[in-house]
Amino acid sequence: MKKLVICGDSFAKGIGCRDLKNEPYGSIVADELGLELINIAKGSSTNYSIFLQVLYAIEHINDIEMILVTNTSYDRVEWFAHDAVTNNKFPTNFDINYHQYPPYYPGSYMPQADGETHIMHDSSRYNGKIFTENLFGVIDYFDNVVGTKNETPTGYYERFYNEPKSRTKILYDYAQHIHDHRINKMHSLGAIAMCHIALKNANIPHLIGTEPIDEFKKFVLIDNNNHMEIDWGVLSIKYPDDIPSMHTSAKGHRAAAKIALKKIKQNKRNNE
Repeated sequence: MKKLVICGDSFAKGIGCRDLKNEPYGSIVADELGLELINIAKGSSTNYSIFLQVLYAIEHINDIEMILVTNTSYDRVEWFAHDAVTNNKFPTNFDINYHQYPPYYPGSYMPQADGETHIMHDSSRYNGKIFTENLFGVIDYFDNVVGTKNETPTGYYERFYNEPKSRTKILYDYAQHIHDHRINKMHSLGAIAMCHIALKNANIPHLIGTEPIDEFKKFVLIDNNNHMEIDWGVLSIKYPDDIPSMHTSAKGHRAAAKIALKKIKQNKRNNE
């Protein structure tokens, strides 16, 4: 059976739905099209790690009929995971080996004026996986856990349990003093555009779902036939889940599936 592959973050995974097998938008679309569903979306993904999901699908999943990709927050970052994080109770580190995808070799390099290349950061010390998180989560962790009487992370903050505080403190300082939403947004737009370019070059039918932002129209990053307007933020407000998980409910996923199916059918008619 041909496959429908879903890439994205926790919304695309279906978090917020009571029935993760049947209610997420990918399940609805797959059932409607008679396809086998392969959902490799990952909670807390950055737009860059969503691009890695796309690369993984292209290289490792056979018989793909279509890939649906939806974007995520522009204030998430990724970093090499410490070895211990692999055993985290709430793993947000990505399942794909970072070193498999050039130019992500074990080490970050800077060419020098003398023609020599020097290692700035030896990532071979880590396990080759990446940890992704919203910077607001890092700030909350330091403000509400670190330095308080209860330094043992619980609930949402358990994801930081095995990550050395010295490393998350660097991220905290970065979030507070260096991070710029506008710059990160442009980086994210580039990652989303690369999803489209990679899938187009691989001749895989696909749709890229984003909120209706002007940058896509201004820079024409994604062909109109490959773009659908799915704004998980709006859907989570209009159809909030009752778990609650700050995601959208099954009703929101039905709305997203309706948007995707409408675009798929429209493209099919245009190609006849």
